[in-house]
Amino acid sequence: MNTKKNQSIKKTKEFEEELLSIFNSINDGICVIDRTGKVTHINKTITKIGGWTEEDMVGKRLGLLKILSPKNMLKLLANFSKRMAGEEIPPYEIILKTKDGGEKNAEIHGAAIRVGGKIVGDVAILRDLTERKKANEELKNSEERLKIIFDFAPEAYYIYDSKGTFIDGNKAAEKLSGYDKEELIGKSFLKLNMLPLSQIPKAAKLVADNYLGKPTGPDEFNLKRKDGKEIIIEISTCPIKINDQSLVLGTAHDVTEKKRVLEELKKKNEELEKFNKLAIGREMRIIELKNRIKELEK
Repeated sequence: MNTKKNQSIKKTKEFEEELLSIFNSINDGICVIDRTGKVTHINKTITKIGGWTEEDMVGKRLGLLKILSPKNMLKLLANFSKRMAGEEIPPYEIILKTKDGGEKNAEIHGAAIRVGGKIVGDVAILRDLTERKKANEELKNSEERLKIIFDFAPEAYYIYDSKGTFIDGNKAAEKLSGYDKEELIGKSFLKLNMLPLSQIPKAAKLVADNYLGKPTGPDEFNLKRKDGKEIIIEISTCPIKINDQSLVLGTAHDVTEKKRVLEELKKKNEELEKFNKLAIGREMRIIELKNRIKELEK
């Protein structure tokens, strides 16, 4: 009989040790509180997050702990009271005060402990959000910097979807087209009547290539601005992914003046060639005439 009892005690002890091992290995902090608000157990992750030891927390009531600011402690106690009254409380964020005087962002998931249908306490799962918050803040700052670069880039940038509908555009794109960004978003070159009919098939082919994941350009188009003025633009596109959505980033710049200058240079070169031919022909005739005179003189 004693042997069976000893074996049962041994198994119970091993089971408790196993549970304690699991309890301490969980990555989130766990704090068990009885119905009176006294801390009965904490796991090792709690001490890693805030630096507080079992001696600092176990056996003490929540309101006397120095792990939170007065404002956050009131929030914690209010939610604890609601759970003790049987109310479900969704996860919420607090600012945790560490033992060394620092602060950490944390999220608390609380759940009432029920025994025989009665609420006898509470278990609070504390998740350290400091690194996540920091990463989110860095991501937000990075996105803001990219947005500033996009908006104020000297080149006209625009984004459109697989159907050729504008999603976004920068200030240079507004200046180039004469349209405000709000007038462009949700529409396409075709709907805005920005391209001549003869160039629609060419534009459609570019959109199709983009849909297949191919970059395009540079390609020339005649663009009709909002004010009716026609300009020549050069467009290059590149497929991109934003929030798992397949989109296209396009760049455009006005080459009207460049084309005009090149055309003038071409004309000047043609005139210069004609002049050179005339000059060289005249020079040759003069040389021939001089040679003839010398022959006559002889």
